[in-house]
Amino acid sequence: MPRAKYEISYLPVAENDLADIVAYIAVELAAPEAANRLLDKIGAAVERLGIFPFAHPVYHSNVDTRPFEFRVRVVDSYIVLYYVTDRTVTVARILYAGRDIGAILEKNDTRPL
Repeated sequence: MPRAKYEISYLPVAENDLADIVAYIAVELAAPEAANRLLDKIGAAVERLGIFPFAHPVYHSNVDTRPFEFRVRVVDSYIVLYYVTDRTVTVARILYAGRDIGAILEKNDTRPL
């Protein structure tokens, strides 16, 4: 894989999202192997964002996300919401695609501390 041009960072809420997703699949669905495969798949997809951060579409919603332009990377049934600033790709949320993403963004702060 080509060398990343952008640094990757995760907001704490995105790290929690990923931990919750993996725990749900591993424990509630009793599928730890599937959880590990998904974790690897999401991790690889996020790493590729460091090379091609603008390759994925802009997320459009009624939620005001300024000053950030969120982008969407779909991985299986999950959505990685991220934004690009200077030389950093920041993963803001990782959510199940069937959820109301706009409502979640309205309730939760996706900006750096």
